[in-house]
Amino acid sequence: FFSQSFFYLAIFKQWDNCDEVVIGNGSDQLIDLIAEVFLGTKVVCLIQIPTFFRIIEVVNKCKATLVTVSPTPEENFSLGENFCLRVEKMIKQLNPQVIWLCSPNNPTGETINPKLIARIAQKTKGLVVVDEAYQEIFDPENKFSAVKLIKEHKNILVTKSFSKAFGLAGIRVGMCISSKEIAEVLEKNQLNFPISTNSEQMALKALDNIPFLTKVHDHFAKEREFLFSRIDKLPNLERGGDSKTNTFILRHKKGN
Repeated sequence: FFSQSFFYLAIFKQWDNCDEVVIGNGSDQLIDLIAEVFLGTKVVCLIQIPTFFRIIEVVNKCKATLVTVSPTPEENFSLGENFCLRVEKMIKQLNPQVIWLCSPNNPTGETINPKLIARIAQKTKGLVVVDEAYQEIFDPENKFSAVKLIKEHKNILVTKSFSKAFGLAGIRVGMCISSKEIAEVLEKNQLNFPISTNSEQMALKALDNIPFLTKVHDHFAKEREFLFSRIDKLPNLERGGDSKTNTFILRHKKGN
């Protein structure tokens, strides 16, 4: 399935026969499930910051040791080579059991090149969880999704959502895609009925209209360009990072 353009979507349409996909009550619940299963008081968890607040919440709830690594304002919050080198340094020093990445990142909208994610996964024996809730806004065909890496890197997990590009936040459907072995562990600890029949049917209907994702991508790209062109003219504010989605951060040029 990794060769298909919409590989993860195709999997989801047959999710009850697929050992690599775990369905959840939104990606939020799956993030909570991953933390519940793999984190604990003696576990070191490495997280990029800033990031989606729910990731930090579940790590703290599990009382794991939270270690952070951040892109710098001097690098304009880029999640590139220098960021990857800092992650690799922390892996060598602390041997984290779980590394949490967010691409596209919330709130900066920055993305991580899949080659760098693969490099990080190769450097650690721990799990690498990649939150891709905003992926389809940036990449409607999932050409740059970390799901493609799972075949060769069994320690990668990818969480996805119907809440963003599909615009179906209310149905509460998310996916965690991983190796069969990791998925089996998650399923053993999953809710008996993670989603309703209505939510399942609405998600399947959404997958019948994949061209809609391209329209969403094009719309956001047009509006983002318009908005950023206006923001860039403001005398005292500047954008932090090069957002590829509908989230971004601003900072004051004078630092106050």
